[in-house]
Amino acid sequence: MISTLQQMCGNAVQKRILKHDFPTRDNTPNYPLKLPSDFGNLITKFMFRCNKNRPNFNELADYLKITDAYIDAVRSFDIEHCGLFFKQELTCLKITFVPWEKLAEECKQLKMNRFDLIFVLRKLVNSRARHTMQTFCLSDTKINLAGDWAKYLGNFFPLLTTLDLAFIKINQYEFQQMCAVFKNLKRLSLRRNGITSVNGVSKLKQLEVLDVSECAFSQKEDLSDIFDLEQLNVLKFTGAYYDLRNIELYVDNNRSAPKLAYIDFSSNAITRNTIEKIVKTHPRLQTFLLIGCVIDDIGNIEEVYKHIKFYLTTSLSHCFESIDFCCFKKEIDFSDMDDKLKDILEDIDNMLHFKYYEQSTENIVKSVEYICKANSVVKTLTANRFLTNCFYTLCLKPTRCQLFNHHQKQMIVHDLVVAHERAMRCIEPDGKDILYRVWSVLILEDVVESNCKYLGHVCRCAREIIANAELDLKCRICAITVLAIFIDKLKPTFFKIVTSGISLEEHLYRLLEVSSLTHLEYTYVSLLIRKLHQLNTSTCNKEKRNIVKKYMIWMDVFEEYRDLTMDSLIAILPSLGKRPRVYFREKDEWCATGNKMTKHSAISLLVHFFLIKMNAKGLFLKRKRIRQLIDEICRVMINLDPEPFSFENALTKSNSEVVTQFIRWVMTILPRNLQNPGPK
Repeated sequence: MISTLQQMCGNAVQKRILKHDFPTRDNTPNYPLKLPSDFGNLITKFMFRCNKNRPNFNELADYLKITDAYIDAVRSFDIEHCGLFFKQELTCLKITFVPWEKLAEECKQLKMNRFDLIFVLRKLVNSRARHTMQTFCLSDTKINLAGDWAKYLGNFFPLLTTLDLAFIKINQYEFQQMCAVFKNLKRLSLRRNGITSVNGVSKLKQLEVLDVSECAFSQKEDLSDIFDLEQLNVLKFTGAYYDLRNIELYVDNNRSAPKLAYIDFSSNAITRNTIEKIVKTHPRLQTFLLIGCVIDDIGNIEEVYKHIKFYLTTSLSHCFESIDFCCFKKEIDFSDMDDKLKDILEDIDNMLHFKYYEQSTENIVKSVEYICKANSVVKTLTANRFLTNCFYTLCLKPTRCQLFNHHQKQMIVHDLVVAHERAMRCIEPDGKDILYRVWSVLILEDVVESNCKYLGHVCRCAREIIANAELDLKCRICAITVLAIFIDKLKPTFFKIVTSGISLEEHLYRLLEVSSLTHLEYTYVSLLIRKLHQLNTSTCNKEKRNIVKKYMIWMDVFEEYRDLTMDSLIAILPSLGKRPRVYFREKDEWCATGNKMTKHSAISLLVHFFLIKMNAKGLFLKRKRIRQLIDEICRVMINLDPEPFSFENALTKSNSEVVTQFIRWVMTILPRNLQNPGPK
């Protein structure tokens, strides 16, 4: 685990890399020393994730010392990246889910959908590193390796001790080649790579850790070589879920490897009888992982076999122990740790919802503590979905919120913000669910205190959600609620952050045009618009203040009648003159009357309803155009000429299709005695 100080130094180095802020050889009399390997190894985890402003990798290689190269889920990978690692003396190379297409095209090695792994490794690893390489990991579901790659890989890395080929498609012939050439292997992962038999693995005399998770076997002889591994200490056999066949085949052999002390049968369907058979045939067994297993009757098995430590998820205490084991057992390398934590969090989630969950203060607070531990190490979005579910369950009810002190509430908010940041970077559907749940919790006043140090971040993220039109409407309204509640508590510096970068007002006005908004949702949108105008007034020029003032007055007019249906609005039109203090427009100036509403303002209000109705059908009009239409319609409708007003006369004078459409629409809904109201 890299310390906080090293992380800070690593971040500083990253900034210098992006700014090309390293000294050149010409300016320094002595060639600079290389940075420590801890920094170099840390940098490789993020230096390939962005193609913009990337440094010159050939020059950078002279300043970095990299021993562990970890290339995971990068956006691009090309010859320049290879050159950086070629100058290093690597001992560990992990390549997972890399877009090989561009590199394969540059190397001209993508033929018949077969990828020449050795050709690319020659670009990545120099001759010295080939003989110092201890760990090689290649995980991908999209590539098919070409030729006798297993034999050539063994010759390329002759001293390899750890080989991880999870998700790589391997046939039995390639597996046999692998067992024949890697004589020094101590750790081997064959997770979900399609093999149907492990016969031949007994040739690996030094093998200590074997992972055959999510592989399908058909007969017990397919597993017989496992029991001939004299040095085998760890066996991982996870992921069959409700398929009992793999476990039954293993038990039918009625044997055990001589030194086998650790068995991982997580995510399997298993019975108590099967567990007892395994325990009896494995005299050296010390640790038995059954995380996420469907067990018919676990009973008092822990008391019967006290010399074995069981890690289960059948109760809250079992889940807590399993989280501790997955997060902090350093002697076991969990390549599938995220999956295990996901299973644990899912079981905790179920326990929090169903009736057998003990709703005590101790259990609730302890659940939050261990969920936070899992969140500190988990990487996948799926696991975070269960995390936010748990937080949602714990915090939604005020009675449960009262169980936490101020420090615990701050801790909850921090972890929710972390989960939200991960969701913001994700385009998968799960991201929307996380966002909605996170904001649902954050709006609770019991959780977020007025002096919460995350308030600025929360409001800034809310702004981004409001501006993201691809997100679900409920999620965006929830973010508006957050911002409307806390905007009064924002300091001026925070407010500048919230309002900079995007036209927040424009997005809010667009939301006003959504016909499906509820009364409460509309209230929050209009409230936020009003507050934005008020906060902006002190910093804008006179012309802008006049525009803001006009919009605020218009919002007052519309807000007073926003909860009325069209029928009720038409019904009260004759009595609008008796309404107190309503705003209207006359000669390009906004005015207020103390005791009546003019026909101009009544028609303006009706126009707004009409435009919203039109926008719901796909017609989008900018606010400037809406103001022009209102002025144009009012000039025709109110009829500035001395002759009596009528809709028929208005139709003849109309020179706009929109105005004509509006007048005809009003004639269809107005009572006949209101269609010719007489002179102005």
